[in-house]
Amino acid sequence: MATGSGKTKVMALAVAWQYFNAVREQDDTAKDYAKTFLLIAPNVIVLERLKADFTNGNIFREDPIRPREFDIFWDFDCVMRGEGERAHSEGVLFLTNIQQFYERDRGKDEEPDVMTAILGRGLLCKCRKAVILPTVLHAKRKVAGHQR
Repeated sequence: MATGSGKTKVMALAVAWQYFNAVREQDDTAKDYAKTFLLIAPNVIVLERLKADFTNGNIFREDPIRPREFDIFWDFDCVMRGEGERAHSEGVLFLTNIQQFYERDRGKDEEPDVMTAILGRGLLCKCRKAVILPTVLHAKRKVAGHQR
């Protein structure tokens, strides 16, 4: 999608839709929806742009993302990379950039250190969550003398 076409708005709508289904549906249906989200920016420039929208949940308050009638059910927090722990909320979105996942030397069954630092030990296995990659990451490699 092109710059300014609404990618951030679509991500926020998807997060709100998942969250409200998780907290408002019957248990057997709610278990299929996420209340925990990891938004991974492809670089620092995109991270800074996303921070402007998601810091303190601005996008959810300033844009018409959620119906006002549902405000009573909205217990959601947005945590930016590098922020300390906060009081518990029903739903949470963590924003970081892909570079935080580089340079790993661990056993194949271990969670990445950054994931543990962000989400807590074992959280990756314990709850339904959604991972959002806002932009396709491009990689260059030589194939038979051609750049791809």
